[in-house]
This record gives sequence, structure tokens and C-alpha cells, in this order.
Amino acid sequence: MAADIREAGLRAGIWTAPFLADEDGPLATAHPDWLVTGSGGRPVRVMHNPQWWAGPAAGVSPEGSMVALDSTHPAVLDHLRTTFAALRAEGFTYHKIDFLYAGAAPGRRHDPGRTRAEALRAGLAAVRDGIGDDAFLLGCGSPLLPAVGFVDAMRVSPDVAPWWQPRRPHPGMAEAASCARNAIVTSVLRAPLHRRWWINDDDCLLLRPESTGLRPWQRRALAAHVAGGGGFTILSDDLSAYGDGEWALWAETRQAGRSADGPLDLIDPFAATLVVRSPATELAVDVPGLDASAPGAGAEGDGPDPSGEPTVVIDAGPVILRRRSGSRRSGSR
Repeated sequence: MAADIREAGLRAGIWTAPFLADEDGPLATAHPDWLVTGSGGRPVRVMHNPQWWAGPAAGVSPEGSMVALDSTHPAVLDHLRTTFAALRAEGFTYHKIDFLYAGAAPGRRHDPGRTRAEALRAGLAAVRDGIGDDAFLLGCGSPLLPAVGFVDAMRVSPDVAPWWQPRRPHPGMAEAASCARNAIVTSVLRAPLHRRWWINDDDCLLLRPESTGLRPWQRRALAAHVAGGGGFTILSDDLSAYGDGEWALWAETRQAGRSADGPLDLIDPFAATLVVRSPATELAVDVPGLDASAPGAGAEGDGPDPSGEPTVVIDAGPVILRRRSGSRRSGSR
């Protein structure tokens, strides 16, 4: 597969979850000493998702339970290096590694002298050794500070979703629930990490005009925050659904993102309107306005710059991306 992708002139990428093992799968069954354990010596469960792991027909736990690999164990580190070196040898040079929190799961480890953060860093080092320094490594679902120095990019928000507000969040977890609104706010608050620790990944840009619960201004808001947050742009749509408006907005997002791609400054994290600045752009997010039922400017229509103001790149009502005074047109450098 990777060879076919390269022959098409593209870069082959792959998604993995390096520190997870199926509780009843062959890896955990063959190597119980490779697992982080809790009371009574039982493996620590770190994830439960029966919708993703569909039971015996898929060759995994019928309950969909995942346990954590112990990356203080030398054999686990060898397994990680070997696995990722094999993926690199197959031609995969872009790697997204997910659910990294499992590498820092609480519990008993082979080396009790290592902290949970040190265990995670050891595992990340093994992955990096396997893929090589020239491969692109995108982290996700990770404690942030322990990953510095190993990943090229990092997801800094909850999952985006084709709906605006959280749906049935767990008590006390509404701000971390999957939804477009949370992806915007969390990414903005972590904007200063961009190009200082890594490249910020604000999660996928959802622009599709169908099969979505997002209104036009909300889709523009996602575009504005991705561009103003450094411009790391990933589309997660059926692209055949795009019309001229969606492609125009995508193009403007990419152009503006190139101008914003540098160390970013968050002016006041406690302000009602969060402002993120690069030398060329300014992103303003009116947080109370995100929760209003009928935002003002930009609430109707699609595409960039509906206001007609020459400094406005994307106007999405409570989320506005502007070119700063005196800056060159986005994408011109």
C-alpha cells in the first residue's frame, strides 16, 4: 500500500496506537509481563470502546477493553522499535500515534523507579528510534510536556465533531467533550505552544455542507481558528460534497495559515475575547459569542471575507481572522 501511495507522488501515512494492547489479544496473552498492572496483578484497563473493537469476529476482546504496555520493560521497547522500523521499511514516513496517555497509565511497572512521565518518554523514544529522525511524527491523546522533543506535531484539542456543542458529556467533562466549539477554545488557549514545542494540530477541518450539524458560520469558525492557529490543515470530509464555496474557504484557510505559521502569542487567556497574534495575523474568539444562538456578523452565507473589509480574512461572527495592519497578503511570502 505504501508503495502505491508513493508511486502516486504522495507521502504514505499510518495511524497507530503504540501503547495499547487488546486485553484478550495475542500480544497481551503471550506477554502478560509486558503490561502495566494494578491491584492483584491484573492489567490496568485504559480504554473501553466496543464500537471500535467489535468482539471475537474482529479477533479482539468482546468487551472492547484495552490495556497499557509497560514501556519501562526492555522487551516492550524492543517491540516498539522493531514494529515502527518495519513500518518505516514498508515506506510509511508520516506517523500519527494516538492514545498516548496509556504510556503514562497509573499502575505497577517493570522498573518501579521510573515515573509515569519517564515511562511515556521511554516509549516515545523507542517509536522515534524506529521511524528515524526524518519521519514526521504526530502525537495525539497525550500528556503534553513529556512528549516535547519527540513529536513534530501534537493534537492540542479535544476531538472536533460535526456538531457544535457537547452531546451527553460525562459530569465535569463538558469542556473536554468532542464538539467543534471545544476544539476551537482549547486550541486557542494552547496556541502559544505552536512552533515553540511543536506544530499545533487543532484537529480536522470540517467544511462539508451535508451530513453535518454545523451551520455555515460554525464551519467558517473552524476554518478561521485552524488558519489563525498556525495553519496545520487536515480535511476529514467526503471531498466530492464540496462546492465552490467550500474549496474557496479551504484555499483561504491554507493561505492565511502560511502567514500565521510561526510562534503565536495569546494576549490574555482569561479574557472574554481570546486574541491570538502572529506577526501577520490576528485571531479573535468571542467565547460567550460561541454559545449564543444567533451570532451577528458572518452568520449567513459561505466563503471567505463576507464582510468585504480588506483586513478580514474569515468572518464567522464570534470568530474572526484578520490580517494585521501593514502585513502582506496571506500566502504571499
